[in-house]
Amino acid sequence: FYFFVDVETNPSSTSVRSCAELLRAKRPEVVFAVGGGSAIDTAKAAIAYLYADDEDAVFRNRFTVPDDRPIFVCVPTTAGSGSEATHFAVVYRDGVKYSIKHPHLKPDVAVLDPTLTLSCPRELTLAAGSDAVCQAVESWWSNGADSTSRARAVQALSALVPNLIRVADKPDDIDAREAMMTGAYAAGRAIDITTTTAGHAMAYGLTTSFGLPHGLAVLAVMRALVAFMSERSALVEVSRALTPIFSPYGGEFAVAFHALTVEIFRRIEWSGYPFPRGTDEIETAAARLAAGVNVERLANHPVSLDDRAIHDLYKTILNDQAARAT
Repeated sequence: FYFFVDVETNPSSTSVRSCAELLRAKRPEVVFAVGGGSAIDTAKAAIAYLYADDEDAVFRNRFTVPDDRPIFVCVPTTAGSGSEATHFAVVYRDGVKYSIKHPHLKPDVAVLDPTLTLSCPRELTLAAGSDAVCQAVESWWSNGADSTSRARAVQALSALVPNLIRVADKPDDIDAREAMMTGAYAAGRAIDITTTTAGHAMAYGLTTSFGLPHGLAVLAVMRALVAFMSERSALVEVSRALTPIFSPYGGEFAVAFHALTVEIFRRIEWSGYPFPRGTDEIETAAARLAAGVNVERLANHPVSLDDRAIHDLYKTILNDQAARAT
């Protein structure tokens, strides 16, 4: 066995390159990725490096992974990213997020053992679970959705929504942890078909700028997006499908989704995040974040978002976060 342990929370090209060098030197028959989404994404990207002409080819998705690449086994230790079920990985280069994708980056085997999540701190459990919930909602409403992806999204949410707060408050509840793990896997299978939408596209900047964990960043964006779309009567079909799942949190989908975010956010310690304060700081930060949004993911969003809408959504998010951090 050979081990690579220098995994970063949000994998950078530097750490992935180091992992790829180990793979190239040892040429293993099997690659095991054990950890959260960052560990699994690091392994995926390192496999891509093995077969690309150079690093730029990886980030342009101009590479081919052969059928006889090493057997790829994933053992997730968090319930959230769904990376164990997808053919893509997220890697950062010079602070810019890239999505690396190829059909043969999808793991051959995913080992889902909920006992491996028992050591997860509460905030990590909530962040990872929030990511999975948002992935499933985004997959359901994605322009790329089909009957299969929507069935997987509903399967995911049916497991995740009743158990996310439960597992945060009762971390030894193995049944709730098992439901979260199977729900996250189903959400991953859903976005493997559709990819994500504006919820994720707008979240990456919150992570790189303020250190907000990815799942919480996505949830903060989705909280604003759901309200924005509801105000424009853009959630009728979504609400019809998802209200029965979210209704324990009160009312139709948009209201219940907001209520769920309240329950999650009140369990998070916000004081350590350097969010902008005051009108001028928030305006400047919102403009900077809006300029860095992944346009490809916006094309997958069911409602058109122009520059003004994106800017105003960021202002709403940042104002909420500033209030929460005080």
